[in-house]
Order: sequence, then structure tokens, then C-alpha cells
Amino acid sequence: MSKAYNLLVTMALEKKMDFLCILDQDSMFSSNDIKKSKEYIIENFNKEIGMYVPEIIYSHKEQPFIQRNEIIVSEECEWAISSGSFMSLKACKAVGKFDENYFIDRVDYDYCYELRKKHYKILMLRGVYLYQNLGTERKVLGKTYSEHSAVRHYYMFRNRLYFYWKNRERESLWVVKITAKSIRHIVDVLLYESDKINKLIYLKKGLQDFCQRKMGKFQA
Repeated sequence: MSKAYNLLVTMALEKKMDFLCILDQDSMFSSNDIKKSKEYIIENFNKEIGMYVPEIIYSHKEQPFIQRNEIIVSEECEWAISSGSFMSLKACKAVGKFDENYFIDRVDYDYCYELRKKHYKILMLRGVYLYQNLGTERKVLGKTYSEHSAVRHYYMFRNRLYFYWKNRERESLWVVKITAKSIRHIVDVLLYESDKINKLIYLKKGLQDFCQRKMGKFQA
């Protein structure tokens, strides 16, 4: 995914565009909301904003009926998923390419982190909605849970380790965060996921590959 993003950014820069809207295959973003986002950016342009992002509605969570509000309320946030975002290409040039070590998972989190390091802001447009499908939905202990494949767990585990190691000079508690989040990940697999043994094997593979600096696309 990071390679595809880099290709799109390069193409957009060659065409001298100002913004790039990214959409993933598991997202639903209406043409009306895209239009509203574009109009807001044009009317309220701010060179300090690196990304304008929609409000995310995850399909695995129970959601009340959303009353569409034509008035957009903007709110600064620390990070957002790439899908549905309008990325400032000027900010892209300042930040540099998406880190292709990730392949998938943490790509967007890492990019937002780099934006903030360069003093760009991320602005959420409340009143603009993107519907996101996150994994496979299943009922666990009376709640709807989003389950992921073993390979996706591999990426989640390995890339989390890489992110905190990569930013260890800025993250003073990076060892504590890695340990706590890794343990929580293992516990979640044991409590909520099916095919537990296989997924734990993939988590172990993620740890091994990180230690050996085998990044990018998963190699079985």
C-alpha cells in the first residue's frame, strides 16, 4: 500500500496538483461527502494543514442513525487513516515518501506522525463521513468484534515493533509501549479470535522478522 501511495503522490506532483484524495477498497465515501470536503478545503484553505480527513464510521460497531449535517465542524486530531483523506501535496514533499517498510498496517499512523514532526496539522471534518470495513465481523461475548486474518495480525505485530523502534529517540517510553501493546495483542487473540494457534504462530513470525529486519511484504 505504501508503494502505491508513493506512486500516486509522484503522479499527482507531476500534474502539479495541490491535494490528493486516497481511497481504499474497503471504504465507502459518497460523492456528496467528497464534494463537501473539497468545498471546505477551498473555502478554508490553511497551509498549516497537512491532511483533511473525514469522520470514520466502522462497520463492525453498532451505530445509531446519523443525522446528516450540512455544517462541517473541523477538529484537529493526532492521526487518521489514509482512506478518505485529502493530502496536501506540499506537505507530502516536506515529509517525504511513505515508509515502504510497512507494506500495510501503520502506514497511515506513521505518515501522520511524520506530518506532526514537520509541524503540520491533521484536521477532521465532522459532518463528512467515510464508512470503513475493518476485518470480518463476528459476535464474541455478546459484542460485535472485528476479526483479522493471521497474515494481518503478522503485519500489525511486526509493524508496531518497527514503528516504536524507528521513533525510539522521540518516544521516551517506547520499550514500555511495545511490551504493553504486544501483550495486549496476544491476549486479544487468545480471548476473541478463532484459529488462535495459527495466529499466535504468525505473531511469533512477526517478532522474528522484525528482529531480522525483514520488512515489506510478508514472505512465508
